[in-house]
Amino acid sequence: MLPKHLRLPAAEIPTVAQKGRLFTHQFLHIRVWYDESLTAPECAITISTKVDKNATTRNRIKRKLRVGILDLVQQGKLKPAKYLLIAKTTELASADPALVILDTLNNPAFKRTGQKHG
Repeated sequence: MLPKHLRLPAAEIPTVAQKGRLFTHQFLHIRVWYDESLTAPECAITISTKVDKNATTRNRIKRKLRVGILDLVQQGKLKPAKYLLIAKTTELASADPALVILDTLNNPAFKRTGQKHG
């Protein structure tokens, strides 16, 4: 589980999901809502049963994403903002989550600009 100061409150998840800027990757969507009043990133992870019906697989993906988030926070690579990570495929379980998150946020080819990528 993420430390409390890094968790996005459940009441704010719909706002970030609707109004946050979308970054997309073949394994992951990330919605980001920039807030200048934050001192640390706040994160939430969602994964639908459409990705995998098996709860064990979904939980494994969530655990890997949490580890990736903690690594990026410790390295200072996540800006203070509200992040909603939405897993798209089970292939995320075999990938390095920190690299996938960084690729999604930093690679301009993955940014949604009104045109579909991929």
